[in-house]
Amino acid sequence: MTHQETDRTTSQEVAYASTYQEAVQRGVPLRDADGTVIYPSFGTRPPRRYTLDLFHRGLYAASIAMVIVASVGFAMWWAGAEDQVPMHYNAAGEVTRYGSPNEALLPYLLSLGAFVLCAALGRFPRIFNFPFQLTEENIQRQYKNAEQMMIWLCAGMALIPVSMAGEWAGWFGLTPLIWFAMAAVLLPVVVFTIRMYRIR
Repeated sequence: MTHQETDRTTSQEVAYASTYQEAVQRGVPLRDADGTVIYPSFGTRPPRRYTLDLFHRGLYAASIAMVIVASVGFAMWWAGAEDQVPMHYNAAGEVTRYGSPNEALLPYLLSLGAFVLCAALGRFPRIFNFPFQLTEENIQRQYKNAEQMMIWLCAGMALIPVSMAGEWAGWFGLTPLIWFAMAAVLLPVVVFTIRMYRIR
């Protein structure tokens, strides 16, 4: 082993902490008595090193594109809207209250903001909370699973502003799409949470 290789090995060994408190305090991973490398906090975790498959990259891009198109359409409709618009529905999909186009602006912006937040957070699985320890062996697949879940959540959440804009602009009815959007938001949480434990 060369002098350079020895220095590199020594620096890697020094980087690990031997106790949980030391790991958190120094912001470095923990190597336990069995030699397992554990990441006890956000600051100790490595960056993601995988590449998402083409399907999930396409789904993420399509969700963003849908929201952009819906937002442009909503803005054009809102700028010229004068009539009252549906603001509340019952479980059967019947309109129970109408409001002004200005009143429609707030719920649309809230749904848009929720989508943007979801789309942004999904790119940083390193800061997610996981219900068990992340180790050198499982961390990248847990990152990937969490990011894929967020992409599916974004796809479901994208349908909410799309359905709002579609209803108010008269492109299509709200009720069928909004129920589908709710299912598309809830189902990935269940599926990917189960998967998270299976690949633990």
